[in-house]
Amino acid sequence: MKYRQNREIAWRAIEGEAVLFDTAQGMMRQLNPLATELWERLEHEHTPSELVAFVVERYDVPEDRARADVEAFLAALSERRLVEAVQATPRHLRRGRSK
Repeated sequence: MKYRQNREIAWRAIEGEAVLFDTAQGMMRQLNPLATELWERLEHEHTPSELVAFVVERYDVPEDRARADVEAFLAALSERRLVEAVQATPRHLRRGRSK
């Protein structure tokens, strides 16, 4: 399973922190610097494992700590419909690729 930003959410980075605007729900949410970095990466689809690897490398934290943080981040944003879970397309079905 991969995740990406919900395309209907408007956002802007202000002094290193993202502010998300969900006009459909009338909600605004501010993200801390780490969450902002994860949010920015989710402009493109990423698996939780890819996000964990990014956090481990960027912040030099143990993998189990990074995994817990990423899972909490994705769960919180998924619950609020700020990120979307997308099914990964099998390699052989991707456009322009042969089996």
